[in-house]
Amino acid sequence: AEKEELSLLGALGIISENYVASSDAIERDEFSCLASKFVDLKEKAQANTVFTDVSASNEYSGYIAHLANVGYINGVGDGSYLPDNPMVMAGAAKIIIKALGYDSFADYMGGYSGGYIGLAEDLGLLKNVTWDNDGNITKIGACYLLYNALTSTMSAPQYIYENGKLSAVFGKGEKRTYLSDVLGVNVYNGVITETNIKNYMVTFT
Repeated sequence: AEKEELSLLGALGIISENYVASSDAIERDEFSCLASKFVDLKEKAQANTVFTDVSASNEYSGYIAHLANVGYINGVGDGSYLPDNPMVMAGAAKIIIKALGYDSFADYMGGYSGGYIGLAEDLGLLKNVTWDNDGNITKIGACYLLYNALTSTMSAPQYIYENGKLSAVFGKGEKRTYLSDVLGVNVYNGVITETNIKNYMVTFT
């Protein structure tokens, strides 16, 4: 059932039709493409970027430029982005938490990388998310991270310091999700009897 729910990403255009959500590590440029679509559900044309190693010829350059322009990514500190490198779990969590508007809370909890991983856990964003032994998020893990970010109920956190650890506790019962509140998309359960929308197939390996 959970894998079927991830077809939502295809319906929204975040992942392409017949996307292969494998256990391989996802590269930084590909994850940036998915994250950019998560932000506003828009396709982006190839474009120049601020990074020395991401030219307009990169198929994901428009998405990387978008994330840089809104302040969700800033490269690796020497003007480069290393687009072909695998995306580490903490880096993926940081982009999504910034998009959700919770980065100040993550910084309060210790910043990169522990604060972002801890907050992602508290928000329920890491449910079913997988990464490899080197800490790189997998393609299937990226899909689950985005799905969780779209649909998880969120509210303003309260902080608890217990046993030497600072954690965030979020209110229960509120119906605020990124999907409905920010993107304006509502999901309904029911039986479709007729539609002109093409089917999406997501392959999980």
